[in-house]
Amino acid sequence: MFKRWWALPTTALILAGCQMAGVAPAPGPVAEPEVDDGEMSPPSVVAAEVEPEPSPAQPTEPEAAKPVELPLPSAADEARDGFLAQLRAGFRLDHDLERKQVRKEIDWLVRNPEYLASKRERGLRYLPYICAEVHKREMPAELCLIPIIESALRPHAFSPQGAVGLWQFMPSTARRFDLTLDWWTDQRRDVALSTAAALDYLAQLHKRFGDWTLALAAYNCGEGRMHRTLRRTPGAKTAFDLRLPRETEYYVARILAYAAVFADPERYGVELPFGPLDSAAPRVAVVETGGQIDLARAAEAIGQDMQYLYNLNPALKRWATPPNAPHQLLVRAEHAGQAQQALASLSNDERMLWARVRIGTNDTLSGIASEYSVAMDTLSRVNGVRGTRIEEGDFLMVPTPFRDWPDYPTPFRTGAGGDAIYVVRSGDSLWKISRRLDLDMNLLMRANELTKRSVLQIGQRLSLPGLGSTRSIEEKQVTQEAIAYRVRRNDSLSTIAARFKVSVAKLVDWNDIDPKAFIHPGQRLVVRPADQPPAGG
Repeated sequence: MFKRWWALPTTALILAGCQMAGVAPAPGPVAEPEVDDGEMSPPSVVAAEVEPEPSPAQPTEPEAAKPVELPLPSAADEARDGFLAQLRAGFRLDHDLERKQVRKEIDWLVRNPEYLASKRERGLRYLPYICAEVHKREMPAELCLIPIIESALRPHAFSPQGAVGLWQFMPSTARRFDLTLDWWTDQRRDVALSTAAALDYLAQLHKRFGDWTLALAAYNCGEGRMHRTLRRTPGAKTAFDLRLPRETEYYVARILAYAAVFADPERYGVELPFGPLDSAAPRVAVVETGGQIDLARAAEAIGQDMQYLYNLNPALKRWATPPNAPHQLLVRAEHAGQAQQALASLSNDERMLWARVRIGTNDTLSGIASEYSVAMDTLSRVNGVRGTRIEEGDFLMVPTPFRDWPDYPTPFRTGAGGDAIYVVRSGDSLWKISRRLDLDMNLLMRANELTKRSVLQIGQRLSLPGLGSTRSIEEKQVTQEAIAYRVRRNDSLSTIAARFKVSVAKLVDWNDIDPKAFIHPGQRLVVRPADQPPAGG
């Protein structure tokens, strides 16, 4: 067997320039992300699936460390109405209050005040930042409301189609806008980076289609579909001039309805839960780390616990920040100065720990990766290994945490086996699973001793190589007792819930869909029946 000889600091190995292979998620068993108050879920809207444009990986040197304070509302605005004043001042679109779909959405908000109320904590944490970024780009403030509709302001939100994060990016769209999805991180969950990418995408859509409602519709149904629809409808000026999917029509109407309510809540008798923005409300700032850093060392330097850092940086999937730029963490604004100074004072030796491992008889790259809970691709790239062949007596450099695993928040623990478990469902195939979870299918087959001709069995447990237990929501869902129910004609959420003796709220939560979402025959829904499913169900 291999022997761990000694631990080396970061100076023993320059990893910052390595480009890690993507092994990321769409939608994610890690620890529980932030608690979600048992709220109703928003619509699961998937950003357009677009093939990413290839871009060569460039080694990146750590930048000079300095705090980057996020823009916040003025003191006068904050005292009066928090960030809502800035939000309202930036509304520029016609909210089209005479349109039936818009009125329906407004009526729903009026009848369900608890929906917005359940977003208070995350709203105070994220909306001021999003609003400031939109304002800085001189874009319509209505765009600030998209994450409420897309994800209920949950960075861990996912859709069954594979969209993830506040802005619900699909993997290919995320990579197109330079978001990294690899063993270390899923930047679709990074509040700052995903917001910048989403605003870049929306600006591009607006430039292409010339109208903000068309841009919003394209964000929902895909720019290719929007282009084809416009070709069939010459002279169309807005999204409502087109024959679009009903979901897209209501998506655009919902954004306008939310904006109308935010603009004049008194008119509709709605009490918004997001203001005033008092000193107790979390406000965030970006600090530069100066390079890759173990979360234990970062938390120690900042004077906060690791769970605090993880809650503010949900894109992190391991015990350390990624080796590639941007090297940054989100912290509360009041901690930013102290955090920046403390992080800048750390030497490379104090940031990361490396183990020098001697390869023993019968050792394999996958075995060492599993033992140290490291992705095989990471080991290969760090050590210049081509393929999977390694030689007895050689050494491998392996990144290791400073502390014992139990000291880390659950998201960063991978356990003895190192891999999360996926339970096969009806209709699954190796290709579908690897695509849904953004995994390399060859790695998936090797980890489970399967071939392309292998027949999967419902309930079969598959090891997800190199992912550890960082799939926070998706695998937790599918590993619990559940069935995949195929929607029939005339089904509704209420009839399905009644059939399986569960509540509509649970059905909505299990599938991360809007309680008013349209369901269609053939659609699959996750159901955890209270009793055995009825015959034929």
